[in-house]
Amino acid sequence: VLGSGAFIPGFEDQVIGHKSGDEFDVNVKFPKEYHAANLAGKDARFAVKVHEVRKHILPELNDELAKSVGHESVEKLREHIRTILNDQYAEAAKRDMRNELLDILADKVKLDLPETLVDQEYNMAKQEHDHTHAHCDDDCGEEHKWDEKKERRDAERRVKLGLILAEWGTQNKVEVSRDDLQQAVWAEAARYPDPKQVFEFYNKNQNALAMLRGMIFERKALDAMLTHVKTKEKAVKPEELFQQASAK
Repeated sequence: VLGSGAFIPGFEDQVIGHKSGDEFDVNVKFPKEYHAANLAGKDARFAVKVHEVRKHILPELNDELAKSVGHESVEKLREHIRTILNDQYAEAAKRDMRNELLDILADKVKLDLPETLVDQEYNMAKQEHDHTHAHCDDDCGEEHKWDEKKERRDAERRVKLGLILAEWGTQNKVEVSRDDLQQAVWAEAARYPDPKQVFEFYNKNQNALAMLRGMIFERKALDAMLTHVKTKEKAVKPEELFQQASAK
């Protein structure tokens, strides 16, 4: 649903305004904290076709409506919605704190990075970029051209943060359980029209499963690290919070 915020940042803006039958490309950049580690921070191009456009018509808010969606009354429905929104705000705030901490770690921690790891990360990003923009020509725009210096810096940042989180997580006995892995696969599958294909992909692709496990390990290490960080509460509007959490 457009406007739900469930898509990759920037995706909805490029879809809004199109009509049924339109075919077009959507160019986006996956967030650095994207759950699929092999896509995090990468450029992507989606070929989109609009099959049908529908509009939500809001029904009257009353007890009958509340009961039709499984709640005893309007007040119970409001409580349920309030809980969902609070959970979403809490998750957005945590994403923002993760991003801030990653920026601090990347800026303050000094490491001698193994060139082989940086080269490997850089080359993987280059291959992803070339594959995504294989059909691209001069009309793709400057923002989608390969910037060697910037991409090298980004590769160094990813390698540095990976090493920091791996070391900290190991020292503090961070573990990825089977349940953690299953929940991550379910979350990934829920984003696709045919979840079965996602399950089959991870079942057959152990490398992808290992990358997913590594991403979960890094996130858990980062969350554990956040428990040692002093924070201050700050009142922000919901739209500002979600924008901050998805901007990096």
